[in-house]
Amino acid sequence: MCDYIKPITLDEFATDHNKAATDFIKNKIRPSVVGNKEVKAEYAYIVGNSENALCEVNIVWTYSVNETDRKVELANVTLPAPVTFRNIVNDNYTINASELDIDRTDIFTFNAQRNYNKQNIATALYAKAGVSADVKLYAEIDSGNASYRSFNLLGLMDGKISVTQIDVLKGDGTQEALLQNIDRPFTQTSVPSEHNIDGANIYGSPYALEDLGPETEQPTPPDPIDPDNPNPEEKIENVQDLIAKYASTVKTALNDNYLYNMGRQCFGRGFKTEIVLDTEWYISSGATIYKIEVIMKCDVGGGSTRFIIGTISLSTPINVKELSKDTIASVFEENSSDATYTQAYTFTYDDQMASERTEIKNAICDKFFGENDCAIRYIKDRGWSHNSDLKELRRFTVVEISENIVKEISINIKDSSSDNEYIAKLSDSSNYRTYNEKSYTISGVKVENNNSPFAAD
Repeated sequence: MCDYIKPITLDEFATDHNKAATDFIKNKIRPSVVGNKEVKAEYAYIVGNSENALCEVNIVWTYSVNETDRKVELANVTLPAPVTFRNIVNDNYTINASELDIDRTDIFTFNAQRNYNKQNIATALYAKAGVSADVKLYAEIDSGNASYRSFNLLGLMDGKISVTQIDVLKGDGTQEALLQNIDRPFTQTSVPSEHNIDGANIYGSPYALEDLGPETEQPTPPDPIDPDNPNPEEKIENVQDLIAKYASTVKTALNDNYLYNMGRQCFGRGFKTEIVLDTEWYISSGATIYKIEVIMKCDVGGGSTRFIIGTISLSTPINVKELSKDTIASVFEENSSDATYTQAYTFTYDDQMASERTEIKNAICDKFFGENDCAIRYIKDRGWSHNSDLKELRRFTVVEISENIVKEISINIKDSSSDNEYIAKLSDSSNYRTYNEKSYTISGVKVENNNSPFAAD
């Protein structure tokens, strides 16, 4: 017992012995990760085991790819054998760098010159996407849609790296158009990748924006030619033809001229387009447009989203044969003011519950709607109640959304202590009662886009 030496814990090693920890990483681990590359920023994290020994080092670092491009990489380094923190402090260890297990992940590549010169764009993109970062770094990527410009934004906060994608209407392709369009309601954000960085932070040197001189403005290339429609002014015969040739132009015209009026019908005078998360448009088939249907998903606050189907009846039908690419916007605008806007269906759901209680949600939907692996389903737990029939009961409403039909049903089930018990009671009709069954079928032709509200949350 007299020979016992209290071990150094990970927290003590990271704080009280930070110099020894930093020296160990920079002298024994870092050279194998960095090599001879020019490092622009770096953070290091350590992971210990139950024996108070170092077993893993995680390094996030930014380095020069060429004169203007920089790359952010995450290196997860596993030691060949754990080394106690005390032995590192006492310089009493051996480690073979060639035996380090290094797992590298490319996170993000950006143009340093552009980021320095265009911080106004970075600031606007980060603000719209709601991304927090000490240094705002963005990279333009292929949008996959001729009407949009797409960007990746890097976030490094509290031991987590995130890459957020934001898609903005291109407009005329200039920087001024980009800045104007960022705050438009159909700007879309998504998170294609997130990486948790395990361990305690030992040291960090953030990236500093680099003044590499003025950037030559690159002209925006023209929209690509559709091989299936090399002559864009070819005559339009019907709605399907219109959508096939000019889907993005039609979608923009619908958003610009009908979205706000539909929102006012659903929410009243206080409606703002900023709450709209997704839209999907359908227009009546044939050679004449007399009806437009829209699916909207809106953020109504408090962690809830409202799903809405709206119908728009045009007082003056649109003859699609008289349309051209240049007149689509003006013709839709002319027909928007005297159209009739109606909310055909609505359902509000809790965002968190949308991804939870999967078993009971699917059990109810499978029983009353049939099995459907391609549908999106939501459940609303309406709480306890009492009636003379079932006595103490729990009320639920489920909604199933497939490609062109929405189904809803409410059900009272005898009170139980768990979802499994509620599910079991569905096998006996004396234990439940259904009510308020609804359905709505979309009748129009979908204006295709990449942001369908049918996508899973």
